[in-house]
Amino acid sequence: MAVRDSEVEPETGASPVRTLARGLTLLELIAGEPDGVSITELASGSGLDKGTAWRLVAALRDRGYVRQRTGDRRYVLTGKLLNLSQGFIGRLDLRSAARPHLERLRERSRETVHLAVLDGATVVYIDHLEPDRAVRVRSAVGNVLPLHVTAMGRAILAAFPESSHAQVLAESRLDASHDHLVYDLDRLAEAVEFAVARGWATVSRQDEVSRVGAAITEAGGRPVGAVSVSGPAYRMNGDLSWAGDLVREAAAAISAELGAA
Repeated sequence: MAVRDSEVEPETGASPVRTLARGLTLLELIAGEPDGVSITELASGSGLDKGTAWRLVAALRDRGYVRQRTGDRRYVLTGKLLNLSQGFIGRLDLRSAARPHLERLRERSRETVHLAVLDGATVVYIDHLEPDRAVRVRSAVGNVLPLHVTAMGRAILAAFPESSHAQVLAESRLDASHDHLVYDLDRLAEAVEFAVARGWATVSRQDEVSRVGAAITEAGGRPVGAVSVSGPAYRMNGDLSWAGDLVREAAAAISAELGAA
């Protein structure tokens, strides 16, 4: 389908990449205001002048992603964004299937449990449950982390055929936001071999938190996500086999819910 230049670059003299980034920023600002937002507020929140903000919002409106209410002239999102998210929302069925097993895992471990889905070379946290303890690990649904820096990601990596490890690791390494975590390919390979042998993985971030994860697979054995237990290192103890057994059992039960053999 042909696209007019004016549709992809509404700012005079701006590069397509810069225009796209600014448009997404405005879309995020609108998404963060369920009651609607004005052009003045969008310009202020994005650091753009009102003319540029208006042109970008007009492009989003013409594409059907936002609309302007007739009463107060404020901009709100439309349902079109749901079409873009359907592929990801479909994976949230995993959340429903996993919840009873996550609750049981929390009861048995008495630590924080997480559920994540595989998204390219990253894991996306889609659920977590915290124990009723004064000291506990906190996290947020929606966190996105490269595979190689998480126990769940390493467990997922181990569940892939060995022939694909190098490619997935290369993609995971491209995320530069975690350079403080040393990327040692040899040590990482050892960690993956460990996970292959035992069915669960760990990762050390030198933050006094122990993390243990196991991969969830669908029919055919393809990894689609993972589950983990995280807790203070002093409480989890040095030997994490007990936690590894728990997460492996939980992951196997969830995989069975998804039809894995």
